[in-house]
Amino acid sequence: MTGVASLRLAQEGFTGPLDIFDNPEYFNISIILHALSDPYVIEQTYFKPYSCCRWFHAGIEGLVDLMQQHHLLPSDVQSVQVYTFKEALTEKNEVVPQSLESAQYSYPFCLAVAAHGGAKALLPFDEKWIGRKDLLEWALRVQLVLDQELDALFPRQTAARLVVNTQQERLSRLIEYPLGDPGNPLSLRDHQDKFFALSRKCLHDDECHKMVKSVDDLMNDDLTGLILNLEKCRIKGC
Repeated sequence: MTGVASLRLAQEGFTGPLDIFDNPEYFNISIILHALSDPYVIEQTYFKPYSCCRWFHAGIEGLVDLMQQHHLLPSDVQSVQVYTFKEALTEKNEVVPQSLESAQYSYPFCLAVAAHGGAKALLPFDEKWIGRKDLLEWALRVQLVLDQELDALFPRQTAARLVVNTQQERLSRLIEYPLGDPGNPLSLRDHQDKFFALSRKCLHDDECHKMVKSVDDLMNDDLTGLILNLEKCRIKGC
């Protein structure tokens, strides 16, 4: 996004300092050259598989895993305890969110969506979930608890331990590295699936495949396809 914005600024006549690469206060060439042998920094960041607060992802995975493993329906879950770090508890966490943004920053409501629609229901997060009475009632079953051990691991880890209580049993699952974390990275296929899921509302399947191919062509120093496809997206308003 920053790169595209910079390109558009340049096209409109904006300029930058001519000596930016010669000033060690702004650009340290020795650091850049030293880093050439290291993995790309972008590979050490977090890629979201769900369009909600990253700090909730471990809890979402823990809940979905337990429900799938034990074949639980949303109605089977009597209560849920989420043991997590302090920052996750400082979000608004509205049980009855009034907007899409509030829903995305509500741990209880995100868990309710995942319980009823699976993890895929959070990519993308559809406004259709907001206001559903069954989700709001389910979100009331969620209790958020500060875990001192997990809190001490933050921000190196964004972990959570889920406890799901049914009428018959008490189930627990610890997720230390949720999917998308450098410790549990998305595969190339996962990235492509995410792109297809998010782009199908404005691009046809053949356009999606062309975009993926144009990104692959970057490995051969071929920018032509990507530039053309991005321009088509801009014209379509994507």
